[in-house]
Amino acid sequence: MCNGDEHAALGGAVEFRDDEAGQADRGVEGLHLGKRVLTIGAVDDENRLVRSAGHGLVLGAADSAQLFHEVDLGGQAAGGVGDDDVGAARLACAHGVEDDCGRIAALLGWLGEVREELSKPQAPALADLLGAYYGARSAGAWSNRGKVGNLQKFADTVNYLTEQKLYTVDDLEARVTSHSERIEELKASMNSKQTRMKELQALLEQAGRYRELKPIHDQMNAIHRQGQREKFKAAHEGELRQFYMARRKLKDHFTPEGRLPLTKWKTEYGKLQQAYQEEYAKYKPIREDLMKLYQVKSVVDSASRQQEQTQTKRRDRDMDR
Repeated sequence: MCNGDEHAALGGAVEFRDDEAGQADRGVEGLHLGKRVLTIGAVDDENRLVRSAGHGLVLGAADSAQLFHEVDLGGQAAGGVGDDDVGAARLACAHGVEDDCGRIAALLGWLGEVREELSKPQAPALADLLGAYYGARSAGAWSNRGKVGNLQKFADTVNYLTEQKLYTVDDLEARVTSHSERIEELKASMNSKQTRMKELQALLEQAGRYRELKPIHDQMNAIHRQGQREKFKAAHEGELRQFYMARRKLKDHFTPEGRLPLTKWKTEYGKLQQAYQEEYAKYKPIREDLMKLYQVKSVVDSASRQQEQTQTKRRDRDMDR
């Protein structure tokens, strides 16, 4: 879990166990590399809560800025590029060591690009927002079981986001948007197939009814005496009414020979049904994943609002001084 200095190991596990140092009310101590990852005190009969937490979520924007700030041309950090290295670069160029000069110049140019990129506003790290949210919930929990539950949710969420390679709020928003668009595409396609399948099913049902009741209609037409014909018609009024309705709905589909394309309809229905099932197999996991993303987004939005409220109160206090 941690190295000898109690720093989170890169790509290590988020682990909560009874023998960890600290008390249950410590809550969230930190989320970045260089800080200790969440621990809680002894909780009787609680199982260990171990989940893999990838370095992408743990290494927040602030840590990245600090890391690259230390590698600066104006100062000498451990293993960094300082004045001596710049002087060595100039000396190498002065002595015509073109290969070293080119490599060092490329490195210094890259560092300049890094500083320029880090000077831009950084998207909030999801780990920071999630840690603040679940840390506050854990601090307000009445029991150790409640604290453990909040930390378990935090660990599960971090693991899920790490697996999905989602590290910032922008990443989360982009994934929600892409999933939503994909779901709308699949729903539109499935709905069109379902509509056509219902049409074909209705046609096949009417065709079955037409075929079943046609002998009654033919039998009536075979009666030449008016009295007997009317008597037969009255006795089979319901069947004849259904026959006439089926014939009316099928009239545009009869071939010149008076037949119905039943085989064609059945084949089309089977293909549509197979295509629908294939699209639903794609739709279902995306929908389930989108539900998880919405749950995370709800937590992140809540944490963002809390941070904004805290910052507003702090600014108001500073203005009153």
